Order: sequence, then C-alpha cells, then structure tokens
Amino acid sequence: MSSDDPVSRKELERGLRFLNNAVTQMRDELLQLGAQVVTLTRLLGERGSVSQAEVMAALPEAVREVRESDEESPPMRVELAITAEDKHDIESPPIPCGELLPLCQARCCKLTFTLSTQDLHEREVRWDYGNPYWNLRRADGYCVHNQPGSFGCEVYHHRPAPCRRFDCRKDTRIWIDYDKRIPAPAADEQLISLAPRPSAEVITERARDRQIAMDVEEAALRFKR
Repeated sequence: MSSDDPVSRKELERGLRFLNNAVTQMRDELLQLGAQVVTLTRLLGERGSVSQAEVMAALPEAVREVRESDEESPPMRVELAITAEDKHDIESPPIPCGELLPLCQARCCKLTFTLSTQDLHEREVRWDYGNPYWNLRRADGYCVHNQPGSFGCEVYHHRPAPCRRFDCRKDTRIWIDYDKRIPAPAADEQLISLAPRPSAEVITERARDRQIAMDVEEAALRFKR
C-alpha cells in the first residue's frame, strides 16, 4: 500500500462502522445521563433540597471533573493531536537519519501517533479509518508511508509534528547506545505511542487542551473548505 492508493471499500466500510458504532453508543449514553440528571433535579427540586439555579451554577465544575476522569480512562473515541502550531515551523533534533537507517531500519516508523487538523487538511498523511485519527500502518507494523527496503519516508515534507519532534537518541526502544550506534533489539511488534501517557499531574491540562483541540477542529470543518 502506497500513500496515493485509493481508499478501498474495506477501509471505508470499517471507518463507517466505527463512526456508526461510536455515534450510537454516545447517543445512548447521553440519553441515559440526561434522564438521570432530569430525574435527580426534579426530585431534589420537589423536596426543596436544591434549585435549578444551583444546579446550573455547579455544572461547569462537574463537567471539568468528568473530563479529567475521561482523560485518565479514555473510552473508544476519536483522537486528535493537540497542537495549535504550524508543524512546518518545528525544528527537528540534529539526527542524521539518512546515515542511520541501515542500522535502526527506521524503527521509529513503527511507533504510533495521532494526526492534527493541519495533517487532515493537507490530505498527505494517511490515517486509520477504523481508529481515527491514528496514523495508518501496514501489516508489518510500519507506517504506510515508510518505503520498504530503503526505509525512507514518502511524505517527509508533510510529516506530522510528532515525527518532527521525535528524538531517538535517548530512547531505549530505538538505541542501546546512540553514540556507539548500537541499536536496540527489534521487537516483533511495536504498538507504542511516540508520546508517553500523561501523568496524573498533567491530566487537568490535557483535558482542557483536548477540548480546545476539538473546538479548533470543529471551526476548521465549519469554515475551511
């Protein structure tokens, strides 16, 4: 599969199945939550325990707590890279990738990451329709844009921000000793994200940033053609 191959019916149907399942599940959960909120508010109001104004005043804080909880234990959902900067302005670390490819065999191209709104609009980097918006990979674990044999990147100029930032020099998944050019043993499969899972200290910030990213994506879909 190359970057300019047309989308297959299998890929499209998988994406539509994911979308239908996600929307149906979300709608059912929202209806149940809505019914619970209405019931609780009505009962509390009838008993004089709380007023509607008090419920609305406390709502923003409750939404924040729910989003933070969701960030810690993410359900099936669309993932979008959180960034507002132009990826073309990102300076990559000084690593001679062309010289190192015969040794490392572009092992970083087996790592996973999510695309940004900018990537989606450029329509150069392929993403997995069954797992939006993670980079699409071949059966051998490599990104579909990695060239078999040479290990070069077919979309190097348009590569996403995580690829541009990635510094393999201290990454034990790639090198035992970068300075001595000793690569780490190859794993059978590397379904590992380029970005580490956020710690508890940054959960609040990540939840806030995720909402901002989705707001940016909604605006881009609405106004950019």
